[in-house]
Amino acid sequence: MTRRIFVIMFVIVFSMIILVNYKPILKKIFPLQYNQSVMKYSAQYDMDPYLIYSIIRVESKFNPYAKSNKGATGLMQITPQTGMYIAELLNIDSFDENQLYNPDLNIQFGSFYFSKLYKDFNADINCALAAYNGGSGNVTKWITTNDKGEKYLDVEKIPFNETRNYILRVKKIYNIYNFLYKT
Repeated sequence: MTRRIFVIMFVIVFSMIILVNYKPILKKIFPLQYNQSVMKYSAQYDMDPYLIYSIIRVESKFNPYAKSNKGATGLMQITPQTGMYIAELLNIDSFDENQLYNPDLNIQFGSFYFSKLYKDFNADINCALAAYNGGSGNVTKWITTNDKGEKYLDVEKIPFNETRNYILRVKKIYNIYNFLYKT
């Protein structure tokens, strides 16, 4: 009986601590790591820094050495092929895929690339996120037209579960970043 009371008291006290101090706890789970690079490149490429943080959080959980089973590398999980493409667009001649492990370069490339996708898809966040995860060619196939002649992406009809879930996760984490850090 005393063990049960102790457990109940512990749960109550722990819950009260969390309720009173939830923001500092959440800020440890959703950090602003690599702040200088994120702020620099999000400003340079006209993107919301909290969106870039959200992409990094989903892609690598802030692990600069993350590597996917498809070869995507670093904080923003850029494949070597996409890295070469971005390096060409940015006129970087001496690009080597191992540079994708460099946090600053990875954030520069990822921010630039996401900004490009965002512009390519007329500032449609769902299309840009879907393209970042599933490829812009696929997104172009998934865009439909409503009866008013307006083009849009129905997230629920994306055939790739990973891409559908990716969009939802990034947007959910983006809302958390905004809640925690926007003043």
